[in-house]
Amino acid sequence: METMRDFGMRGSNKLICWALFDSETGDYMSTVHNYFENKIDVYGVGLSHYGKNTDHYLNFDLSDFKELFGGENIGKRLLKALPKPDIIVASPPCESWSHMTSINNGNIHWKRYASKLFPENKIFQLQDVDVQTKFVKNSGIKTFYTRVNGELCHQNTWEIIKVTKPKVFMVENPDNYSWEYIQKYVGGGIPKIYMNKLVYSAYEPKRFSPKREIFGSNIKLKLKDFAINKNGNSIKGSCDKNGFISKDYGTRSKIPELALKDFFDQAIAYIGGCDGKD
Repeated sequence: METMRDFGMRGSNKLICWALFDSETGDYMSTVHNYFENKIDVYGVGLSHYGKNTDHYLNFDLSDFKELFGGENIGKRLLKALPKPDIIVASPPCESWSHMTSINNGNIHWKRYASKLFPENKIFQLQDVDVQTKFVKNSGIKTFYTRVNGELCHQNTWEIIKVTKPKVFMVENPDNYSWEYIQKYVGGGIPKIYMNKLVYSAYEPKRFSPKREIFGSNIKLKLKDFAINKNGNSIKGSCDKNGFISKDYGTRSKIPELALKDFFDQAIAYIGGCDGKD
């Protein structure tokens, strides 16, 4: 059950940041607390473990689809519970489009093909049931839930951004099919997205792999996009504190703190240039 709370209006001249889908390790909130507490008030939103016991966390299901049955728009509901955001950061689940289960021209959830009418415009089509269930071993319903959850979370992310109109938004996801899906299938009216590319190992080479990520934002960002391989060899996932590849989902989904600091520094500078805030 989600718990709606009234956090009241902003009480200072700090910028307000909503951190949607903050990971189990709370990368967005911890980065703000470590570097920007005097400039940003951050509110975690979602079902994350990190921050649940703080007064700046809203336990909220971001895959909610009550609006389909006459419920209030998800963005308007959040505006009733939280101060209006200057910044929104989000990491919606990307498993629906993950390369981890890649198949030729798609993955276990989706395939892409060119129609006869539009041979240059590849479109998404659901994978056949036998293809999906082959990868999950008698748990076909789990594949379905994973896909639908991913779609709902991405749709809601952009709906929240459209309704709240933050000065800066940033949506983090790997460089995979999710971005193509967003451009083609998310409802109209989303702002222009700059596909700012970065490589996590460029920020923390001892802990992160040289895979490419995207910070999709309404502003152009200057990010480190060169790969650094640990000890000269490519690593395949985020490492634990001892330098070993972690099997823990929270560890594998972490975002380098220095990469987030880089983003927030640029976001603050952009907003300050627009409205004179320091």
